[in-house]
Amino acid sequence: MAGRLDEIAAQLDGGLVVACAACANAVAARCSQALRNVSHAFEGLGAFLYAAEASVESAAVRRRGGPPRDADADDHRAGHLLSRCEGATTPAVGTFTARARLTPGEIDTAVDAASGRTNKQIAADSHISARTVVPHLLRVFGKLGISTAANCLMHCVTNRATEPASGSTPCMFKKIGPVRGGLGAV
Repeated sequence: MAGRLDEIAAQLDGGLVVACAACANAVAARCSQALRNVSHAFEGLGAFLYAAEASVESAAVRRRGGPPRDADADDHRAGHLLSRCEGATTPAVGTFTARARLTPGEIDTAVDAASGRTNKQIAADSHISARTVVPHLLRVFGKLGISTAANCLMHCVTNRATEPASGSTPCMFKKIGPVRGGLGAV
């Protein structure tokens, strides 16, 4: 199939067809670097969902035989790209969102950070040191594809998150009714 896409791409003008052919070749070859390059090409074309899919595929390839840090970086990139897709999803993206689940402790930390609590306050409530809060937050931010507590606040408000989903560990944020009282209500 990848060969056929190459033939079609040679006959047509436009970067999208070329990028799709390159993506098919990269997936067939299981080449994570080529998938990263394709992801950047799709992003440059404004095809953010395709770019996210390529990043998810790259992370999957890296998980099979590469450094976990590189796979995490691809997942982070996919999360960032998906945030620009207004909730669109595909089967490949579904595998990414399934991995991005938070444990109940991570949810508590995320909600505390989103509500403006300091690392010291979070640490006191969790019975850990303030220095331990930072890696916890970085892990949460990495799973959610965000980089700051302010982004965490927006994620919590968007998903109406205040507590873990009942009966599941690890779990996604539990969606509840409308947030009352503005952003401070989170």
